[in-house]
Amino acid sequence: MNRYTCILTALILLLLSDNAVSAKSYKLKLDHTPKVEMTGVASKGYFIKAWGTASNADKAIDQARIDAVAAALFYGIEPSRSARGNGVAPLPSLMKRSDYDSNKAFFDNFFKKGSFLQYINDVNSSYPTGQDNVKTPDGRRVGIEFTIDYDGLRSFLQENGLLKKLNDHFNYPVPGHQ
Repeated sequence: MNRYTCILTALILLLLSDNAVSAKSYKLKLDHTPKVEMTGVASKGYFIKAWGTASNADKAIDQARIDAVAAALFYGIEPSRSARGNGVAPLPSLMKRSDYDSNKAFFDNFFKKGSFLQYINDVNSSYPTGQDNVKTPDGRRVGIEFTIDYDGLRSFLQENGLLKKLNDHFNYPVPGHQ
């Protein structure tokens, strides 16, 4: 019986350690303006390029992901010079910066659990190199391309009551319907 107890204890510890190691946490920091630009329009969303800076390239890529979604939420995204030349208009922010302050727990949880990742997809097929992965005094600065599901992000905010639906302002009675 002692042997079975040891095996069971070892399995439980193994399961707990795997869950602890695999649970990744993200932190939204609004102490800087994200460096993000729109490079084009995708079939579902927009092509954007975001730069993140951190102690290593992997952490910088994570920061670029966070900054890309934070830009769509609170800052808006300007088109790159070439995109502007092709008639791409800026994306306005979905919310005001003050909306973060009044819904801090919601947004911190949204980022911490990684829920924001479903609204952004990597476009790069390889690890960023050259000018998109440089050493700076603050660590690695990495630029990476994404597509962002701006409309999906808007719908998510509407479903959670943080953003009014566009048609909520036009709830006029339709003749013949009650």
